[in-house]
Amino acid sequence: MKASFLLFCLLFQGITSELFIDLSQCGDVPVKNKLVQVGTTNCSDQRLDFSEVAEKLLQLDLDRNVIAINARKKCWSTAADPYREPLLLSYYSELMHKNTTKELIKLLDMGQTALGHQDAFLTAIVNTKVMHCLGDYLWAKGLITRNLWDVLDEYWFTEYQRGYKMSSGFEHVFVGELKLGYIKGLHNWEGLKKKGYPFCFTKVVRLDQKGYVVEARLQRGNQIKTFFVETTPELEMAFYTLCFSFRTFDKRHECFFNFRNFYIRTFKHNLGYTEVIEASYPIVL
Repeated sequence: MKASFLLFCLLFQGITSELFIDLSQCGDVPVKNKLVQVGTTNCSDQRLDFSEVAEKLLQLDLDRNVIAINARKKCWSTAADPYREPLLLSYYSELMHKNTTKELIKLLDMGQTALGHQDAFLTAIVNTKVMHCLGDYLWAKGLITRNLWDVLDEYWFTEYQRGYKMSSGFEHVFVGELKLGYIKGLHNWEGLKKKGYPFCFTKVVRLDQKGYVVEARLQRGNQIKTFFVETTPELEMAFYTLCFSFRTFDKRHECFFNFRNFYIRTFKHNLGYTEVIEASYPIVL
């Protein structure tokens, strides 16, 4: 009855039944939020704000499967050792079979030597619908004047001095860095798994019916890390790049989503002749 009434309302407003099928699968994402997204089909519309474009990118991030979060890994659960519990209730992930994820893992395996080997990864992600949308929007908005491949390469893989060593935005966010016993950066689920640091989670926000934003506490140093889970590398990099591109409009470099309990914070590194990404990660409210 409830579904029939919603279908009637959508058809009355001139929305097709095919769209209703999509709305009916939105899980615990409010229908109001989904209806807001209906008008954001044109990525070249420069009138769209950050949240509208971000929701469109999320819609285009396809081929993910539903994997539930393990409640026993919560820091205050009754588990004997929540740090050792698995985060997800399944070991199978469709993401691991995607070309973009495979290319990301190759770079993670290289660690600090990944710089200079990013071509295959960048080529894989820029050929996705997510990155096509991002490129169309940034170009229409006048935020980029070159092809997206070159922009991502500069923003994420340009080396600069970070304290005692050379670093890059990609190394800091996706690989992570160790300094004086503390882990700097490391805001990527695949990167965290690669490091093998034990952790428990303190907060979880459902991103959509197939992904999450997780705030976790590492056992090592009780450090807090936040990262996306069960999202593609192209979506994460698109979110962060989009927020970084809005840095001229928001002095705090914080990008908020409509109807969602998290936002993205981005830090820039000024090289004099250009600005590149120093760090970017979600923050759970």
